[in-house]
Amino acid sequence: MATLDMRATKALTLLLMSSLGLMACQPTPQERPWNVLLITMDTTRADYIGAYGRDDATTPVLDALANRGYLFEWAHTSNPVTQAAHSTILTGMYPLAHGVRDNGLFRLPDQVDTLAEYLSREGYATGAAIGGFPLTVEFGTNQGFDFYDDKLKVLKQDHRGRPARQRSHNSWYDERPATHVNDAIYPFL
Repeated sequence: MATLDMRATKALTLLLMSSLGLMACQPTPQERPWNVLLITMDTTRADYIGAYGRDDATTPVLDALANRGYLFEWAHTSNPVTQAAHSTILTGMYPLAHGVRDNGLFRLPDQVDTLAEYLSREGYATGAAIGGFPLTVEFGTNQGFDFYDDKLKVLKQDHRGRPARQRSHNSWYDERPATHVNDAIYPFL
């Protein structure tokens, strides 16, 4: 299996193409998959994930998902910035079309349809939990989700494991570790 070239990729879009294919073929309810799962990981190197060839990787869950689903070996981003890239993933539009080109400076317009809105109209329950400030509700990436958890202030430790100071407002660098994101989405799942 070839290693994924992720030089410019900020988010792995493992299911984006299958989701777009799902939209294009308009399956009947009997043909529709039970679940659609989109996982994005900011600034993740593919060469550290077992499914992409790393023998000593500690990514067994991702490897199992890749083994049972679709594994894309080449992925490119429309923009190497979290908010713009996720806006593209969720809309299928380039940044110039959806209007989001940087973190914290733009909001995804309400009139732009998102993947979550499409899936909701097709009868799917949609939920998301996010881990970083550029995807909080104030920037519009929550459009169409029945459940959207962006509570970043649960952080108890900083990136070095030291106790984190609680703030009364979000800041540009607020984030929470994957374990907290997982805990937030489990009730929805």
